[in-house]
Amino acid sequence: MSFVIDIHDYKPVSLMFLFGGGVIAISAVDFVRANGYSIAFWGLGLEDDDFYRRIRRLNMSVARPNIPAEHLRYRTLYHDPSVDVNSNRPKLFDDGYRRFESDGLINLKYRPSDAQLKPLYTHVVVELTEDNLD
Repeated sequence: MSFVIDIHDYKPVSLMFLFGGGVIAISAVDFVRANGYSIAFWGLGLEDDDFYRRIRRLNMSVARPNIPAEHLRYRTLYHDPSVDVNSNRPKLFDDGYRRFESDGLINLKYRPSDAQLKPLYTHVVVELTEDNLD
C-alpha cells in the first residue's frame, strides 16, 4: 500500500520496483500460508523483502489499492545505520528461499502478553520465549 513515500519525493514507485516494505494488507489465511515473516531477521532491513519473496514464491498476487496517489502518502521510519543488530542480514536474505518452509510462524515460540481491538486491526503484544533468542 505504501508505494508513494517520502524517500521517493512522494512520486509513485513503478510496479516493476515492487518490494514488500512499508504498509501491507494481507489476510490471516494468506499470512499463515506464507509462513509469516522469517524469525532470522532482527532489526530493520530486508525482512520485508524476504516476506515479499514468500508471497511471490506461492504465486500470490500483489495488488495496489485503486486509490488516488495523494491519499497514499507514507513517511519512512528513520533507520539509524549505526545500530545494526545483524550485519549478516544480506546473507540471510540471499539464503531465505531455503528457509521459507522451516522459518517463520512454524518455529516461532511466544507467549501472548496483551491484545487490543482497534477499528482496522488488532494490536497484539507477545513475549518471545528463549527458543527464539538463540
